[in-house]
Amino acid sequence: MAKMEVTIPNVDAIIMPEDIIDSLRREISETQKRREKLNTLKLSFVTGLLGLGSLKSDANGITTYQLLYLAPLAAVCFDLLILGEHFSIRRIGYFFKTKCDDQGEIAWQNFVAQNRDKFFMYGANGFTLLTFIAAIYMLWKPQKDIAPLDVVWFAIVFTCFVFVSLCGRKTMDRFDETKRKTSHKN
Repeated sequence: MAKMEVTIPNVDAIIMPEDIIDSLRREISETQKRREKLNTLKLSFVTGLLGLGSLKSDANGITTYQLLYLAPLAAVCFDLLILGEHFSIRRIGYFFKTKCDDQGEIAWQNFVAQNRDKFFMYGANGFTLLTFIAAIYMLWKPQKDIAPLDVVWFAIVFTCFVFVSLCGRKTMDRFDETKRKTSHKN
């Protein structure tokens, strides 16, 4: 019985059909649109929670201040969803950079990796921090007393925020670092 040899193509750089490249570019565009919608939803949802939570209605006995506890949690959850979309975009860019043979695409990916828009991440994190500050201020200002459970709640949510931000940043930076290393080889 003859032995069949299997050759594995070099996947360091492949020439991809144009329809696959176009499909990946469309996916990037659609992901950017989803990320933008998530940003808008984050702003709307968190602002709504802060606004409704700050309402005082003693006449009906209805209080909505508990929503202030949810505002920072919602902001962190939206940050996680937005980061997921951002990761998807970077992953495709990384694929283009490391697996594509199109020199123009590689040059573009190198340029993008070296010129990231840092203001977006600062703004997103800044908005989440402001959500924490606003919620804490509106909860504790009228009471002038901080309950230990409140401190624990906000500490846990804030720890999640820091963890998500740092892990997300580290993952994104790892993509960019790999891109820089491979671009020096070319």
